[in-house]
Amino acid sequence: MTMTTHQRGIEDALSLVPLGMLRAGQSGRIGAVTGVGGLAHRLHEMGMRSGAFVQMIRSGSPCIIRIDGHKLCLRADELTNVLVRMGAAC
Repeated sequence: MTMTTHQRGIEDALSLVPLGMLRAGQSGRIGAVTGVGGLAHRLHEMGMRSGAFVQMIRSGSPCIIRIDGHKLCLRADELTNVLVRMGAAC
């Protein structure tokens, strides 16, 4: 049985987790940045775009992540808007 495009899209969406759920040393690729207004725009400007590779350096609040060779320090509430795909799918 083959999956339809709609089913595949749902499965892809379910494989995304908030960036804040990664533990130190875990990594993934950004699947989506949600939200509206200034925060989403600011996250996009910092390099948080779909497909970007991101690694959790230190979890918690504030946390430290590595993205595009740069380290960023963010509050945990900001990370809920960034959804990542972990593991083999990244």
